[in-house]
Amino acid sequence: MRLKDDRNHFNSPPLDSHLWVNPLVGTVKINCVNAWDKVTNAGSAGVVIKDHTGSLLDGSAHCFQSSPVVQAQCHAIRSGLELVHVRGFTNVIVETDSKVCFAAVQGDISVSNWTLYPL
Repeated sequence: MRLKDDRNHFNSPPLDSHLWVNPLVGTVKINCVNAWDKVTNAGSAGVVIKDHTGSLLDGSAHCFQSSPVVQAQCHAIRSGLELVHVRGFTNVIVETDSKVCFAAVQGDISVSNWTLYPL
């Protein structure tokens, strides 16, 4: 499976949240969102997988305990990667606003957080 970060501009201002760019034909895009309550450490993750036409191919939502918030972000990415694996997609773009989580998924320990590796 080839992973590509669709936001190569982590230091840039956030994109308009209503702007979604389709992946190329033959590619699917995972969009991940998460929420986290710092008092209870309750987290939730939502994932959608779309194709080049913008059609929804799959999705999921999960609740879990996590601390800190970066773990909730990684749970969302992991859920999306599990979905594309089960569905057999091999050309995948992961869209996330977390550089730390993306680095952890790629296995780059030099810029990552050790608490993410069990995920």
